[in-house]
Amino acid sequence: VALATGTASGKTLSYVVPALCAAASTDGCVALFLFPTKALAQDQLASLKRAIEACSLDASCSTLDGDTADEERQSIAQSPSTFIITNPDMLHYTLLPGASQRWRRLFDDLRYVVVDEAHVYVGGFGAHVAAVLRRLQRLAPSCQYF
Repeated sequence: VALATGTASGKTLSYVVPALCAAASTDGCVALFLFPTKALAQDQLASLKRAIEACSLDASCSTLDGDTADEERQSIAQSPSTFIITNPDMLHYTLLPGASQRWRRLFDDLRYVVVDEAHVYVGGFGAHVAAVLRRLQRLAPSCQYF
């Protein structure tokens, strides 16, 4: 699914609502959110936490980026959060290489992959992200992509 509308038009709800509904009926990692910048990821993390609280869900969310401590990464790998916010580079360098071992639990339960701000993935960076997403599709073929 690709959605293109103006700023502040509610695009985030188009993927957060299905992810929250899925989280209400399953355990494990439900959604992997990919954001191109750390600032956007932190903003969306705060919004997601408010949505979880508003729905009274027993769900968790984690940020997995270059600043995530090794101990926290190990904790996320052993017991994946319901929602994981990361970026294409962390997916490429950290998650995909360990998909068959360290991060297997995450990929086993994964239902949604959200690629936000897709219009910024152009040129060489866009080609890199496209290749990373194709690798992810091979590991998690039943996921829905937004």
